[in-house]
Amino acid sequence: MNEKRKRVVTTIGTPITEIGKLPPQSIEMEEAVLGAILLEKEALKEVTLILKPESFYKEQNSWVYRAILELYKRNEPVDLLTVTQELKKMDKLEFVGGSYYVSQLTNRIASSANIAYHAVVVEQKFLSRELIRLGTEMIKDSYEENSDAFEIINTLQLRIRELTNYARTSIRNVGDVFSEMVKDIMAVQDGKLITGVLSGFENIDKVTGGWQKGDLHILAARPGMGKTALALALAKNTALAGTPVAIFSLEMTANRLVARLASSESMVSSTRISQSRVNHAELMAIGGRCHQLIGSPLYID
Repeated sequence: MNEKRKRVVTTIGTPITEIGKLPPQSIEMEEAVLGAILLEKEALKEVTLILKPESFYKEQNSWVYRAILELYKRNEPVDLLTVTQELKKMDKLEFVGGSYYVSQLTNRIASSANIAYHAVVVEQKFLSRELIRLGTEMIKDSYEENSDAFEIINTLQLRIRELTNYARTSIRNVGDVFSEMVKDIMAVQDGKLITGVLSGFENIDKVTGGWQKGDLHILAARPGMGKTALALALAKNTALAGTPVAIFSLEMTANRLVARLASSESMVSSTRISQSRVNHAELMAIGGRCHQLIGSPLYID
């Protein structure tokens, strides 16, 4: 190995060889996914829940997938001929390598049996590339002399959220879901009537079976009817039972909400607590009744 290939440069404290690195990718898996779709259109239903055109590293594969999606949206047949014609209509047939490249995709795989696994591998490679790109952008922006650290953090949180949402998939094996259902039924038959997270209110738990994963419950009433008080009580009870709870408030500040919690526990006026107008006896009552809340997994945004 010559000296140039041995030499290492340091960028922001990290040694990087001058040869460089290829971004995470799996061309073979990309081609296997496309080939499986061309063999069996039904396989596309699984893939669309996982992959988007930008998930593909090889741009030619991305365009083939776009053509497949267009046909699928129009409920038209998806095969070698229709995909080739769609690419021609999109003026991308020559770019991807002509009809020969499309036809070769079906030679990469014998069936669509493992297409979900192959699609997940392609997705993971895409997410790895996006994380690398995001990290590089954050480092570059952080080194800018007039950079706003708070703005960079907000951007980072937003981008991470986008990647997290992208990574979520609803694909599950029917057998796994069935086993969970049977397990829940058996738990109820064994006397464990509540299968979800307890709210602390017996009548509510009887109706809901406890808070269940994926459920949305909306608490609505006229102003001044106690919506916030009940919502805080539900959150507090769940947190004190050991389950982490997050409260997202668009109206009241964290201080006001905590004052309401402290008031409900100590029976001291929340207004007096918010305005710091409590006497020594009331302060002792707040401290004595709220010590469990301090260590509970209850969070306010």
